[in-house]
Amino acid sequence: MPPIHPTPPQLQLLKDKIDKHIKNINDSRIYYRTKAFSLYISTTVLSALVTVILGLGIHDLDAYSKGISLLLSALITVLSAYNTFFNHKELWTANNNALNKFYELRFNIEFREQGASPLSQTEVDDFRKNYQLILDELNATWAKSRS
Repeated sequence: MPPIHPTPPQLQLLKDKIDKHIKNINDSRIYYRTKAFSLYISTTVLSALVTVILGLGIHDLDAYSKGISLLLSALITVLSAYNTFFNHKELWTANNNALNKFYELRFNIEFREQGASPLSQTEVDDFRKNYQLILDELNATWAKSRS
């Protein structure tokens, strides 16, 4: 049976915060992945549609096909600008990385708690520094994508 040591209040707070961030970052990761994929597929399908419309060259519908192609091309431009501004793929990747780091941090804490001796204040402080580093990296990526 593993040793049982009381969890220091600061460590319990940190574990609770890690669990909260894991849930929130996972939700954000899924949101950004969905947005990135949707925008990628939308622009690809619309581009293919423009190519097909112009490639058909139906003379009776020439004015309509050019007009529709022009509108679809404008929509592709707007979607591409939106995607470039919000950079969903980069945020998806950053959230994925942060999520994995939080999983690793949680595992390291749980693993260390199973040790023979109670955690020292230095160890708790090191876990907190690692926690803050993960958040700082994620926030820096978010800020970079917005500038």
